Amino acid sequence: MAYGNGANGAANDDVPQGATLEPVAFGDLQAVPTSQKRWQTIRDRLTEPFDPGEIKWRVTATSTHQTKNGPKKRGQVVAYADQRAYTDRLNDVFGEWGWTRSYDVQVAQNFERRAPGDNARTTVAAKVVVVSKVTIHGLGSHTGVGEEWAHDENAATRAEAQAFKRACACFGLGRYLYDLETVWVDLDDHNRPLQTPKLPEWAMPAHARRDTERHATNHTQSAPTRNIADARGHLLQAARRMADETRRRLADIISEASDGKLSLEGLRDLTDADVPVIAAATARLSRRNHNHQTKETTL
Repeated sequence: MAYGNGANGAANDDVPQGATLEPVAFGDLQAVPTSQKRWQTIRDRLTEPFDPGEIKWRVTATSTHQTKNGPKKRGQVVAYADQRAYTDRLNDVFGEWGWTRSYDVQVAQNFERRAPGDNARTTVAAKVVVVSKVTIHGLGSHTGVGEEWAHDENAATRAEAQAFKRACACFGLGRYLYDLETVWVDLDDHNRPLQTPKLPEWAMPAHARRDTERHATNHTQSAPTRNIADARGHLLQAARRMADETRRRLADIISEASDGKLSLEGLRDLTDADVPVIAAATARLSRRNHNHQTKETTL
């Protein structure tokens, strides 16, 4: 079963803060801007992190450990943004008529899974599988796949949102969320986080970073300490930008920027002691990105 959903059907009451780019008029493809500077502006707006207020946290795993005050629940959480945040960003950058999305929904049978509440027993179940196609006029199309177990009454809705966001990530929108590390936090009796993790600097939009820097300046004159998570995030963002511009492999870019000292696969095994090496590679990539953009602007 396939159906379409035009971008104009999505709500757009809340425009993300810091929006400065006028929507691109795509009624006539001849009007699509072709300058390198314009494409760079569009790419920057798509890859800009969401406002911190739009980020939510989902518990993906739980554990219980004993303390002197009794058992304590902890949960592993991952960051995500609502489907509406993606829709608002696309509307903001391209206008409601500048992009479209369509869905193909199928039910796949005969999946074997562990029975709920009984890991020793398996059962046969079905999945709702959704393929979402997002088309930005003048830029092209990308697809994403989402799936949920069919017994969930909201399976179709959740699979649609998952597929749509994965398609958007192919354009760079929300892709940075995959680079955020999972975090363990304390849970209440209903398995809800008692506190939300703090986003690293690189995972915030420019206006939020400025507010954070202003707040830090008012409290201390010393340079902020960069831990391994922040350093790794900055490196991945700089490397992805270079990969988008040069069409080269992300792993090759990271290795070259660090003179072979770092690898994409080994980034998660690094510690705070490796921050200087990562910072040097990030600085090198940032200079190259700046030089590349300057060259494109002058063409």
